[in-house]
Amino acid sequence: MLKFPVARLLNGVLMFQQLWAVIDGSKKVGPVPESSLSNLREMAADLRVCCEALELDAAIERIEIHLDLWPKTAKYETLSVQLRVLCETIEGQLHRRQFAFIPLDKAKLIEKIPIDWRLVLEKFSRAQTDIQAATECYALDCNTAAVFHSMRIAEHGLRALAWRLGLRQIGKQKYPLEYAEWGAILNALRGKLNALQQSPGRNNRKAEETKFYADASSHANYLNEIWRKEVSHARGPYNAPEALNALTRTRQFMELLAQRMKERPIGR
Repeated sequence: MLKFPVARLLNGVLMFQQLWAVIDGSKKVGPVPESSLSNLREMAADLRVCCEALELDAAIERIEIHLDLWPKTAKYETLSVQLRVLCETIEGQLHRRQFAFIPLDKAKLIEKIPIDWRLVLEKFSRAQTDIQAATECYALDCNTAAVFHSMRIAEHGLRALAWRLGLRQIGKQKYPLEYAEWGAILNALRGKLNALQQSPGRNNRKAEETKFYADASSHANYLNEIWRKEVSHARGPYNAPEALNALTRTRQFMELLAQRMKERPIGR
């Protein structure tokens, strides 16, 4: 998602508008003092950065002309026209640009990613791109995309869980863990969990581990049945509450895993 400092652009345009209004109202003529021109050059250079971000080519060209002229000479009677035309050029080009507004409550979710997802990011750093994408998609009302990226986050956890339980090849075909499908991995996890539960010996450590793996597997199965299968096969769109629920449940799954484990080694 591209972020743009709207206030910075508005402030620059407003200052130029106010300046040309003051010049017009004062009826000043003659050369503009160098001190005033120096301030104008700084304002124009800052405004140019904003225009470049929005690809306002006509406005950029006009600013370049002014930056080339103002160091040499400028008169009040022409400066007023130059400022007015520049502001009108920016306004005209902005009519052909589209922007997205993010409601404040959703914008806070993006700002709080480092806090809300801290534990997950510490243990599963490779999930960061999808965490950012899932949150931004939800904030932009791209709800199905938010669910899709949420399932990609969960997949980091699912494969790490399988790796933790010693699974390297999945199914009768012996697919490498990296390329195995969710269903096959979940089946293999159930087999590992059953073997762990039936293994001899009873103690607190075994009981805690068994509960952890059972809870993690249950979370993964839930995500798979409720969202992953649906979003992977284009069976329908999702609304905002559904997308937020998917994102929340995914975070809970990953936080559960992060309490006891971390992402598997790269390339394994």
